[in-house]
Amino acid sequence: MGKLLIPFVGVGVLAAEYVTFLQFGPLRYILFVMTMLVPFSISLWRMEYGIMLVLSSVPVVNVFYYALNVRYSSIPAAIFMSVFLAWLARLFLGKARFVRNPLNLPTTAFAGTVILALLTSSFKLRGYFLGAMGGEGKFGELSFSVLRTGFILLCGAGAALFFANNLTDEGRRRRALWAMFVACLGVGVIGILEWVGGKEVFFMIPRLVREVTVVPPARGPLLISTFPQQNVLGNYCLLLLGPALGSCLAFSGYRRVLALVVVSLNIFCLLLSGNRTGWFGVAFASAFGLWLARREGAMRWNLGRAVVSSGLVLYLLYASVTSSGLIGDLDNFKVGRIMIKKVKLQDMAKTMLHGRLVLWRQAFRDWLSSPLFGIGPGTYPYYGKGRYHTSAVVENPFRGKGPINPHNYYIWLLCETGILGLGAFLWVLYRALKTGMERVRSAGGRWKFAYLGMVSSLAGYLLALTADHTLGFLEMQLVFWAVVGMLVQGPRSEVQSPKSKVQGL
Repeated sequence: MGKLLIPFVGVGVLAAEYVTFLQFGPLRYILFVMTMLVPFSISLWRMEYGIMLVLSSVPVVNVFYYALNVRYSSIPAAIFMSVFLAWLARLFLGKARFVRNPLNLPTTAFAGTVILALLTSSFKLRGYFLGAMGGEGKFGELSFSVLRTGFILLCGAGAALFFANNLTDEGRRRRALWAMFVACLGVGVIGILEWVGGKEVFFMIPRLVREVTVVPPARGPLLISTFPQQNVLGNYCLLLLGPALGSCLAFSGYRRVLALVVVSLNIFCLLLSGNRTGWFGVAFASAFGLWLARREGAMRWNLGRAVVSSGLVLYLLYASVTSSGLIGDLDNFKVGRIMIKKVKLQDMAKTMLHGRLVLWRQAFRDWLSSPLFGIGPGTYPYYGKGRYHTSAVVENPFRGKGPINPHNYYIWLLCETGILGLGAFLWVLYRALKTGMERVRSAGGRWKFAYLGMVSSLAGYLLALTADHTLGFLEMQLVFWAVVGMLVQGPRSEVQSPKSKVQGL
């Protein structure tokens, strides 16, 4: 049955690559070789090299989003899908196999609910789709939003299966971890260069194919070339801060130095982003990590350590409440404007009451119109008063412009994929956290600290998603599921004994 499904999934991947990438731009054939054919060939030869290529290139390759052409923004997707296609080919040829792990069934169920939501929404919108295709030959904004959101959700499910079935031994996990750290180094260096130099890095790349219609990205003051949105940067730092801190304790020598550099760059970029949900997630991740370390006996606490640790957590909590960017608000990277902006608690409460709560209430109203399957992936910005809009501008209390999402990933998933989609996703998260806790408990040697950091960051990020939506970006899907994949418990025969040592890079 599996070998019958693999060709269908492979054809779907090829179709997605063509629709989202290959048909655009005069450099499509050159980029096809660089971002599709080469990763596919490398992964077909050695899958672990493909994994390292994906994790070391995301999100650094986003620099080309602005340097080449706005329609090449799917470069990370092209690289991942090529590696994923190579894995499917290896499965079909018998050179790889599905590994029995706790994520396979819930992830497959989640992918099924997303496909079901896409089918039901496509049926409801068939008149709009056919009319758009029969008119100007274009799908329009709504159709593009549906395809893009469904694509990202299915890519996330594919990434969960891919990493859970390929990061099955300590060697691959170690190399994947350091590949993510290399990407984080690139993000941090680019952030420092742009903050100090006052100029975006992508402007330093020759203008090969940039179209006249492509506008500079600096619409907000807290933006660097690797991330088009500051919240994504803050949540990315949140996801990698725990593994980096854990690696500082798990490794020694130059590896510890590299991990410390990654920690420093993470903190810098988190400050630069001014992302309050990121700070709040880091605060919770720190407290959760300290609790878990004491519970599992990974550390022996004395009074000095307890005071220092509590002070760190209190400082992070203070930053999450009172700071919107300690070194943020740089006015498009003009050097010298360092400011600390304090936000009063009553102002935050007012923002929540008149901001996110209104969005959540509206999302629940939309969900009630189709509670089982949802209103359809990508349709939230166009849904209102019981009908779909053909424009992004809808009637709502937010400056006359429709919100892209309700700023809560779980409510957004409930609204667009229904109770089935949210239930399947929560099932995946439950199995991921459970297997992560088991991994911390069963890990031997210094790897316990690395797993402890991963679980802590994962818990903090899941909390941050209650007030943010960053998992709706493909880059975050890949990094998030890579961290989850490292925590998945493989077959018993592959679990190392408690006396195992960390060997090499």
